[in-house]
Amino acid sequence: MFYLEDAAGNLTDDPFSTYRGYRIKLLIAIEKNGVIRNKNEIFLNTRYRHLHDAYFDIEMDIKNRLRDQSYFRTNRIGFNLVHYSECATLNTFMAYRIMPLKKNSTTTENANEK
Repeated sequence: MFYLEDAAGNLTDDPFSTYRGYRIKLLIAIEKNGVIRNKNEIFLNTRYRHLHDAYFDIEMDIKNRLRDQSYFRTNRIGFNLVHYSECATLNTFMAYRIMPLKKNSTTTENANEK
């Protein structure tokens, strides 16, 4: 069970008391010669009604990337996965974030809902 804190500081298990839903933000960073050179943020189109659905999709995406692609877990703080280039001088780091959508937000009215 996930609990959220509402604006008054009360704990609630109803995600729609404060938030309308959730979206996943994917942070992609390129490291060249040991220094992060470029960062991009991508918001995935799917809107989740429940927090645990977003966590589940993140878990599944990480498992798929570890199994099917050349991604590995990273020990770099703030990132979940790393993809090493062949020469190991240009690496791609990925991080997943769950972003709540406030009730008064109108930016994702037509986004897919899960």
